[in-house]
Amino acid sequence: MIHPPQDQLERLLAGEPPEEGRDALEAHVNGCDECLAQLEAIRRGDAVDVRLLVELLARPPAGLGEGAPAGGPSANGQAPRGPDRLPVFEGYELLARVGGGGMAEVYKARHLRTDRVVALKAAPAARQPVSAEDRAFIDRFRLEAAAVSRLRHPNIITVYDVGEQDGRPYLTMEWAGGGSLARKLNGRPQPARQAARWVGVLARAVEQVHRAGVVHRDLKPANILLQPQDAEAGTQKDRAADAPARPTDDFILKVADFGIARLLNQPGTTAAGQWLGTPEYVAPELTGDGPCEAGPAADVYSLGVILYEMLTGRPPFRADEPLETLRQVHDEEPLPPGRLRPKLPRDLETICLKCLRKDPRRRYASAAELADDLDRWLAGRAVLARPVGAVSRALMWARRYPERAALAAVAAALLLAAAATALRQPWSDNAEYTRQLADSADHQFLLVKYAVGQTARDADLRDLLARPAPDARLLQGYLEKTKRELLRWFTRPGEEPPIVNWFVMDADGTILADSYEDPSSVGKKYDFRDYYRGALGLGPTRDRGEVYLSRVYRSEQDGRFKVTAMTRVWDGDRLLGFVGASLAVDSRMVALDMKREQAGAALAGPADTNRRPGAPAEETPEFVVVLRRDYGVAGQRPAAVSGRPAERLRAFAADPALTTAADPFGPRGSFVHYARVGDSHFVVYVERPYPWPLGLLLERPVSAGLVLTGAAVAVVLLSRRIRGRRSPWPAEIHT
Repeated sequence: MIHPPQDQLERLLAGEPPEEGRDALEAHVNGCDECLAQLEAIRRGDAVDVRLLVELLARPPAGLGEGAPAGGPSANGQAPRGPDRLPVFEGYELLARVGGGGMAEVYKARHLRTDRVVALKAAPAARQPVSAEDRAFIDRFRLEAAAVSRLRHPNIITVYDVGEQDGRPYLTMEWAGGGSLARKLNGRPQPARQAARWVGVLARAVEQVHRAGVVHRDLKPANILLQPQDAEAGTQKDRAADAPARPTDDFILKVADFGIARLLNQPGTTAAGQWLGTPEYVAPELTGDGPCEAGPAADVYSLGVILYEMLTGRPPFRADEPLETLRQVHDEEPLPPGRLRPKLPRDLETICLKCLRKDPRRRYASAAELADDLDRWLAGRAVLARPVGAVSRALMWARRYPERAALAAVAAALLLAAAATALRQPWSDNAEYTRQLADSADHQFLLVKYAVGQTARDADLRDLLARPAPDARLLQGYLEKTKRELLRWFTRPGEEPPIVNWFVMDADGTILADSYEDPSSVGKKYDFRDYYRGALGLGPTRDRGEVYLSRVYRSEQDGRFKVTAMTRVWDGDRLLGFVGASLAVDSRMVALDMKREQAGAALAGPADTNRRPGAPAEETPEFVVVLRRDYGVAGQRPAAVSGRPAERLRAFAADPALTTAADPFGPRGSFVHYARVGDSHFVVYVERPYPWPLGLLLERPVSAGLVLTGAAVAVVLLSRRIRGRRSPWPAEIHT
């Protein structure tokens, strides 16, 4: 007989057999005592006890299904061991040895009473004297039997019998002749919907495992068996299942191999430096330096790895050495599947990455929640999982690398301190400029208010209003003359007058005359306007010459947005009416030309939300910009003030004593200063951008912060490489 060379046995032991001739190699080793002994010798001489023989010897080789005879050639052409060399188990006829070694023996057998084909898994015959390692394995074998025997689910391998023969504990399970999911996948990505459907089926089965008080701890494609549909029809009669089996294509998925399962009601802490499971599929919390306890979240993580492998053709972490794989699982974030497979549905990627969170509390709370979210995605509904934001990723990185995070924080603090020192002068300059601009606006308003007050005291106007029936034609002539006489107060030759129109109202709010050439407002009642109500509300105890500055309103006469300065006209104690002058929203107010002022400067105030009774509702902002450098078109619609500036204006309106304010973090990476205009409800604010790159940092803090953090990490990694530091990972792994 020709035996395979040692290098092929070593690759087989490492779980990386050559693709060409793989089936024949495994079949030969399973039936050859000399090769099994050689494998055991290689395993014992390895410095890292990975024990990958469990995966090799506890699984039926590919191609060995229901039709493999006991004495004739199998499907792969290798002769199985003769029946005379098979052990005897009462009540069973052993047909073939399909796997085995130092950890367990697996046989294809027939139950004599029911004529049912089963898989019989038995502990190896005890060596004398019995070692502590052998006793530990026998205990684990019995634990598997206890764990699996309590499970009843169509997608979990069914245990028919548990017994002991000549001191060898054994259990019999349903025979799955379709091989493993690992062989089915073979490193090939699967269609997205198929992957979601398969993992959803597995998640429902794993949820049943958890409800039975069991944690699998070794979920991976090699431990998922495929049951052909025709074979399943025969086993359905023997199973007391909770639900019908969920087929996937032409086979049914079966969760198997509970050899390292943990009963939740029994102590199951893993000692520091040891891992149970397969490095690519083990949860991060089980790879730390201290003792840990596997819970259902560990199985949710493994399901996420299986989904990731189905979507991309590879697990999220895989290195040449098992210890390096464990380091990656513990320290690194998985590459999003969409990077490896473009056009992958975003929601499915989000579900997968939620399973792979380092913190068990941030994964799905149960396997059932994972299955429900996959069902939502398959049905085209919104999923509950949400992508991890940049801030969350940064916080997770800081928790895993506190030293590097501290270094980045110190660097950021130094940068902010330097920036604060450099910005002290621009900050104070902007505050002073804002106060000066507010004083200038107040002077312009005072000039208009003075002109209105002087007009109200004019004896000619009082005489015209004191008549029993005021003459509209005479009043209009008076207003036109007043407008011409006061024009020199506000403009230079060739400039547009800032006061758009003058008008006179009676005591009830009806306009008697307007300085427009063809006014349409005469005879209409405007008692709903803020300028009328504000002037009327000044009260008898206030100075009778006081002028009220209105809120911003839209004129019915010309459609322009205006602010009106209005006061009362008295004849002794008798209120004759009102006189007012209107300013239009523009880039200029009297001598204050915003086009000559700093960019980002504006005069803002509240809007008049009152409407004429019966008029259709119109959406009106709470605050609007009255003066700005980019205004200047007739009928200019004022810009609404929103966000943080609106909050500041609201604070000014609520507190008349508030005169100045500042926001260090304004919109678009800027700082903003505010100043009240005199005692009015108008406020000047000046937005000034921070210098680059601080402005970019404040405008996009997450992106800029990640860039700075990445730079700090790069420095730390470079320094570690120079010093040649190595991570002290323990060297004991159990699979």
